[in-house]
Amino acid sequence: MSKIAAQVYLKNNNNEYRYETNAIYDKDLNILKFQELLPVKTQIHIDMNSLQITRENKELKMILTFDKKQAKIMKCELKGINQTFSFKLQTRKIEVSQQKFLVEYDTYVENELLDHIIFEITFQKNLI
Repeated sequence: MSKIAAQVYLKNNNNEYRYETNAIYDKDLNILKFQELLPVKTQIHIDMNSLQITRENKELKMILTFDKKQAKIMKCELKGINQTFSFKLQTRKIEVSQQKFLVEYDTYVENELLDHIIFEITFQKNLI
């Protein structure tokens, strides 16, 4: 595992964030991990082989799986009230390279568009 510098871009219907962070990259598993500080401290785990992002903080846990061929039903665990809700995720775009992971997707609840999200992380796989 290597520590790397990463630049994160996150945009949804209400907010847009750009920031730099330190991440840990596991070359053997092709997994990137970092802590997102905005708007809530959240652990992010990106599996670039399975095209999956896990987002977990003290309030929730979500595992997002991206597939351009078909919409997926995702679950979000709300920890404070010990409940889970489902939503549909429709992937619009996926780009994975040696220095970038980008997904653009829509989330739906009861067939109503909830959010349009762009998430991009760029990085250099050099030790810092």
